[in-house]
Order: sequence, then C-alpha cells, then structure tokens
Amino acid sequence: MPTPTQGEFESSKGLFPSLPATAPATPSDEKENQTSTPSKSTAPKTSSFSLLAKSGPGGNASPPVSLVPQKRGFEDQLIDLQRNMIDTLRHRSEEEQVVKRRKANREERKLTLKERNQLMLERKELREEFQLGVYTITEYRERLTKLDLRLQLLEHAQPEPTRTHTRSPSPDWNFSQLEADMSAEQEA
Repeated sequence: MPTPTQGEFESSKGLFPSLPATAPATPSDEKENQTSTPSKSTAPKTSSFSLLAKSGPGGNASPPVSLVPQKRGFEDQLIDLQRNMIDTLRHRSEEEQVVKRRKANREERKLTLKERNQLMLERKELREEFQLGVYTITEYRERLTKLDLRLQLLEHAQPEPTRTHTRSPSPDWNFSQLEADMSAEQEA
C-alpha cells in the first residue's frame, strides 16, 4: 500500500482530529509497562445490618457500635407507677380485712363469754333454788339438761380460728425475660 504524502496527511488531520500520532498499544503491552500501584477505589462498605447479622448467632464479627439499651419511656414509668399503686392498695385492703376479722372475732368472743357467764350464773341459781326446795328433782334435772344443751351449743358455735396464712397473689411476669426466652426458642 502506498504511504501518504505530506499533503495527504495534513488533509486527513481535519477528518480525524482525535487520532493519536503513534499506534495504539495492545492490552498485553499495557500490563507489561504498568507498575503495580494500589488502586484508589475501595470496596463498598458493608451495611450495619449485615454487620449485625454477622455478629448474631453463627457470625463471628463483632458489631461496630455497642448496642445501647432503649431508654425507659413515659409509658413505662406510668405502668410502673400503676403497678406500685395496685400493690399498695392490695396490701392496704388485706390489712384492713385482717383488722376487721380480728375485731369481729373479738366481738364474737366477748358475746360468747357473756352468754357463757350468763348460762353459768343461771346454772348456779338453779342449783341454789333446788337446794332451797323450789324445784323437785325431776324439774331440776330437766332445767339442768336444757342449760347444758345451751352451753354445748354455745361452745360448738364458736367461730373457727381464721387462717393466718392467706393465699399469695400471682407474681408479676418478667416480660423482658419472657421475650428473651421466646427469641432464643425462635433462633433454635
């Protein structure tokens, strides 16, 4: 092929202005001439979600930031106040019931003691009247058996002693521990 002349070469510059004056190098030539310099571009950063996933069960990377426990909110404080108030009201009502029961038992015991003393006084008077000859022996025995029956009924009618140990209320559930247990079961 004939080589172009100076004039032809100059005219071709206008047609192809971006052509280099030297022949392009092949890719293998570029690799040989390049020195090994580190690349300025870096790999994309991993997301915080993927880091947390790696730090979870089965992962061995530590999270980049320590996890801060969630602050207690206003609702949590209100719930705690409500629980405390319910507990104090429950304790107060239990104490008031115990005091009322004790007072009622004390009143019943006073009444039974008065009635018993009254029956014992009647029995004593019945004996004195019998000794004075007001009643015959059969009348005395009839009245004495009636008094003894009333005494027995009075002694058996006494209220049973109240239980000192009341049944304890159901404990408050620890929801944070329950959630931890449930999440551990789901992971397994």
